[in-house]
Order: sequence, then C-alpha cells, then structure tokens
Amino acid sequence: MLESLKGIEVLVGREPEKGNILLCINYNDVQKTPSLGPANCVPKSVSRCVPQENSAHCKIVFDENGKIYVKNLKDQNVTFVDDHEVLSMCVDLNSNICLGKEKFVLPLERIIEVTLKYVGEIRAMQTMSVSHLEKVWSEYESECERITKTMQKRNKMRMIPMLIGGLSAVAIPVTNYLLPVPKWATIVISLISLVAIIKVFCSKDTSMEERKKAKDKLISNYVCPNPSCKHFLGEVPYKILKQNKKCQYCGAPWKLDLKLK
Repeated sequence: MLESLKGIEVLVGREPEKGNILLCINYNDVQKTPSLGPANCVPKSVSRCVPQENSAHCKIVFDENGKIYVKNLKDQNVTFVDDHEVLSMCVDLNSNICLGKEKFVLPLERIIEVTLKYVGEIRAMQTMSVSHLEKVWSEYESECERITKTMQKRNKMRMIPMLIGGLSAVAIPVTNYLLPVPKWATIVISLISLVAIIKVFCSKDTSMEERKKAKDKLISNYVCPNPSCKHFLGEVPYKILKQNKKCQYCGAPWKLDLKLK
C-alpha cells in the first residue's frame, strides 16, 4: 500500500478557520489540501497548517524505503509518539501520535487513506508518458545486436588460423611431392599458423563486460516514469510494454502520445 507513497511528504496542522485537521499534500507540482474531522476538534495548541507558507505543526514523511516518519516542524510545537516527546521518529500504524499539550490524537491510518486517494487522483489527471522508453529499449536492443555480431565475427576469426593450419598440413606434403620445399619454409608456415592460433585464442573477450554495461544502463533508464516509483520494468520489449496501460508496480497510468524530455 505504501509503495505508491514513497518520497511524499504531508504537512499536518490545524485548519485556521474551521479548527479541524488540515493536510497539505504536494505531488507532481499539484497541491491538495483536504481537511479531516469536525469543526473545532483540534485544540489551539496544535499549530496551524498554512500551505502557502509551507508551515504546519508536523509532517508525515513516506521515505524511499517504505518507512513512515513524523517530524515536528517548529521548536514551540509539541509532538508525542507513544507518550514520548519527539522531533523526528519512525512510526507505524500501531504508533500513538499526539499533537500539542492537550495530546490531540493524530489519525495516522486515516491520513494515509486520504493521501492515497488524492495521490491517485493526481496520477489519474497527470497520466505519465512512456514514449521516451522506446529510445531506451531501441538503444539496448541495438547494443545487444552489436555485441552478438562481434562475437560471431570473433568466432569466425578463430576458425581461420585453424583452417590455415589444416590446409598447410595437407598442402605441404603434396607440394613436397610435386615440388620439393625447403624445410625452413615448412617450419615458418607452421610457426605462423601456430602464432595466429595463439593470438586469436589469447585475445580478450569483452562481450560479458559489454553486456553487463548495457544491462546496467537499461536498469537505470528503463523505469516507470512515476517519480515515486522509478521501478525497473524488466527486459520487456517496448512493443509489449506499451500495451500495458499502467505500471505493474505502482499502478500509475501511462500514455504514449507525449515524450518526456
């Protein structure tokens, strides 16, 4: 559930006019400010949430590792986690988070539920393009094809010295029978064949390193365009990938008509 909230921060405080909980959710340059609870349910010891000033009592942070942190934002604020006053602390759904001297209980589970809802709405409005991944896959495919052709060429080159050596072994006796060849010439031809064979077989094969480099580049760039996901989409050809309408990891919808810069 929290996978889709990675990297998102939610400001939490008292709504200045109504006195209930006000959240400020910023995602993909879109700001949502839902309010929770009845009017005047939040005591005045809880600092106001003012989105325009990026000000609030505390903020809930969903980090990249899937953990949740509550962070107090002002020195004069008081934030408790399980009856301990904290400035910043990792929490979970079982944690008792309270704000202000009156220890107003913060409904973390409800905040997560609302955040998921609004983040989902923003994603639906800002369907993300995967058109740029066509170039990423094309480059990877071309590099793999180049490496394969290089290996095939290398294997053919390996056969040439062996072929020459085999032909020499047959040709020299025949030539000696028809036209005597000096022994030194036979030795030279044999040595040339031997050196060529050794050189080809001792030359470094870099195909493994090149394939690894190409794969690492694919892993870095062939990812979900959702900033909160960025999950590697696997070695799935773009032609197949584009048939999917959303990311299988975060569920963010995709489109193909616009290319990201």
